[in-house]
Amino acid sequence: MVSLPREGGVAYHAQESWVLNETIRWGTKGVFASTQHLSKLKTHFSKARITLARAVYSQAAILVLDDVLAALDVHTAQWIVDKCFKGDLIQGRTVILVTHNVALAAPIADFVVCLSVDGGVLSTGSLSSALAKDEKLSAEIAKESKTLEKADGGINMSKPDVDCPKTSGKLVVAEEIAVGHVGWTALKLLFSNTGSSVVGLILFWAVNFGFLFVSKLSIILGYWVLALWAKQYEISDPSEISVPRWLDITPSSRIIARCTQDIAAIDTNVVMLFNHVTQMTFDIVLKFFTVIIMSPIFTIPGLLVGVIGGWLGQVYMRAQLAVKRELSNAKSPVLGHFGAAISGSVSVRAYGAEEAFRQKSFLRINRYTRITRTYWNLDE
Repeated sequence: MVSLPREGGVAYHAQESWVLNETIRWGTKGVFASTQHLSKLKTHFSKARITLARAVYSQAAILVLDDVLAALDVHTAQWIVDKCFKGDLIQGRTVILVTHNVALAAPIADFVVCLSVDGGVLSTGSLSSALAKDEKLSAEIAKESKTLEKADGGINMSKPDVDCPKTSGKLVVAEEIAVGHVGWTALKLLFSNTGSSVVGLILFWAVNFGFLFVSKLSIILGYWVLALWAKQYEISDPSEISVPRWLDITPSSRIIARCTQDIAAIDTNVVMLFNHVTQMTFDIVLKFFTVIIMSPIFTIPGLLVGVIGGWLGQVYMRAQLAVKRELSNAKSPVLGHFGAAISGSVSVRAYGAEEAFRQKSFLRINRYTRITRTYWNLDE
């Protein structure tokens, strides 16, 4: 086991490269802006090249590179070895390179460790000693060397006489933040595309603003009707206005429950659920007819599923309605007892009946809680 000093930092290049979805400049922390071979790197850019550049241009004294030459063509791998691993940036640093391309990495290797398939060490030391102990490795290097010679003869690696023009384009453009309000050009583009023609555009906005005006006017008229209704109590003879009898025989807590929970359920939940059921019904019916038109064999199974669904709905409604009624009846005693305790707090404290009122309140709250839990269990 060899332990290397890590005070100078360790840079790691994984075999499966991982980079953030940012610009290349950000991914390499701006070091490419001053490199000589920027155009060459751009030609062969990928995630592996970005992570390799990030490791090489870091300040780490130790580089751990896991198979950086994999999935590269011969010319690109040769270029990385010649221009990167033999360059000035690697000098004086410890590089641990894991690779199968032994022939390509052999000239730059000072110490070679040959591993078996199961991870065991076959040989260590210099390249010559490793080749002497492993005949299979020698055969692989000879085969790879012939491949490199053929590749070198098929392409001219010298610098071209004519410099290629450099492009100013970017692979990933940094996100820009606009300043100021949205321009009229963008709004005009949005509004002009709401209709296919001038007539369609005018008709669309006329209908839109018309319905908006009617909806707001109906709200204002509702307030006016309420004011007119309340005014009748002032202009009418009190003998002509009779108070409903149920206000005298109904506890105030029950009236509060009816005016809050019950009316809120009718105005919101019932309307929303009815809208949802209507949409689902049309959706199911249309899809069912589409299926039976294309495949009539599904008619009987579809009707059977519909009948079973209707029966289950009736079972659910019987259980839900009973619990819903119990929930409505259990809420008003809680409110009534709480209101009575608050209004008579002086008398309760004078007679020392705080604990009795507390226990009574707990009983009513527990009953309301049990019913509420059952209601939501059925609803879910």
